[in-house]
Amino acid sequence: MYEGKEKSSKPKPEKKNFKKQNVKKNQQKKIRKKKSVKKDNKWDDFIKKKEEELKCEREKYKKQRRQAEEMRKKKKEAKEKQRRQAEETQKKKKEAKEKFNKILSKYSNILSKYSNINSIPMDIINWMNHTTKTGYHNLLKKYHPDKNNNICIDYIKIINEWRSQSKKVSFVSCK
Repeated sequence: MYEGKEKSSKPKPEKKNFKKQNVKKNQQKKIRKKKSVKKDNKWDDFIKKKEEELKCEREKYKKQRRQAEEMRKKKKEAKEKQRRQAEETQKKKKEAKEKFNKILSKYSNILSKYSNINSIPMDIINWMNHTTKTGYHNLLKKYHPDKNNNICIDYIKIINEWRSQSKKVSFVSCK
């Protein structure tokens, strides 16, 4: 069968080697592509991480701004509360002064008799604002000259005259 064919003395160029070289080049290209894909993936991952970090920073900044705004609101509310309370206390003081001045104006004839007294004790003034029978008895016990030698007699006179005047106008009796 193969008798007619003779082998030539010239060696044929090896196509296999050529193909192998091409294969090697192709493999190198594929490897380069893979590396570049890996680099691209790394770059994408890096970008994603940076974006996430930026989002976290933005959220932190927004949270800090909200907290700062809340603190400002709380401070404003506290200042407003203090201002309202100060206004209320001033109003109460003014009302108390007005009440006391009204009482003094009503019964100025009683108090004018005892002008030598520099100051009237607070418990007597409070009793003048809210005249009661039990308050009267308590003041008598406290300021009676027989029981306390150091107390001015004018206090008891004021108390008695005030009671008699207030009894005429309106007297609240307590049992």
